[in-house]
Amino acid sequence: MKIRNKAAAVLVALMFVGQAPANADFTGDFAVPNWTYSETDTSASGPTNSLTSTLMSITSADWSTGAVAGTKGSYSITIPWNIGLITFDYEYTTIDRDNSSFDMATYTLGGEETNLVASDIPKFGSESGTKTLNTTGLGGTTLSINQKCTDCILGTATVRITGFRGTPFRESNQLLVKSPATLSMGASSYTCKPGAFTFLNRGVTSEAGAPTSLIYSLILDGVRVSAVSSDNFVTMGKYMVGATTGSVTGTASLESATWTVTGAGAKAAQCEILAYQDHATTSTTSNGL
Repeated sequence: MKIRNKAAAVLVALMFVGQAPANADFTGDFAVPNWTYSETDTSASGPTNSLTSTLMSITSADWSTGAVAGTKGSYSITIPWNIGLITFDYEYTTIDRDNSSFDMATYTLGGEETNLVASDIPKFGSESGTKTLNTTGLGGTTLSINQKCTDCILGTATVRITGFRGTPFRESNQLLVKSPATLSMGASSYTCKPGAFTFLNRGVTSEAGAPTSLIYSLILDGVRVSAVSSDNFVTMGKYMVGATTGSVTGTASLESATWTVTGAGAKAAQCEILAYQDHATTSTTSNGL
């Protein structure tokens, strides 16, 4: 949401009075003592700043002589290793005579500085919204919230941050079914194919699934009559799929499993697959015949 006039900005400010930011603020891993404030130039009166458990605020520098331009005030924190997403609400206002391009609010993540707001917000204008940052793999690096001034004259700008929260990623890998197994029937056989999978690396990064072990079960009239493995049960034991009568024999690979059954089609048939990839497992059930 963008608010580009003073009256609207005042209305939004009144709407937020007395309301607590959602979910979390500057607590826990993101508590006030874990943040560091810095300025790129401290030779004159620089940016003003404050940080409490509910609000971060930085106002850009504004020197009447403009002698020291390009000053930036920043709050910085080290990203925890287990945080996969960081989300925060922001409100930016400017009273610069020209526009927000002279007093930009930005954030720095992974060493790259990015504008938080638009560069054409006019005097007395504002912008507010919610920002979500993917921090997977960036644990131990620095996140900074910055308020800059280019010329540092003719008016200031302020960025206010609330509702700051981090979402942990899952430590374990996950294997998900993208499309189910399929079962087909020949004159005297059944063939089961595994369908497709999605692999979530550490529970966050989505990749095409590539299981390294599969156990196929053939079920006839509701009875598990056979279980065959793509690696002869080296990775996953036969016990993982429950009791099997063993009355039907078959062969298996990562591509499919085939069972020879006299009088195929005489009984209701279905196959189940237990799939494994990098310490993650999932199961899928085929169509019925």
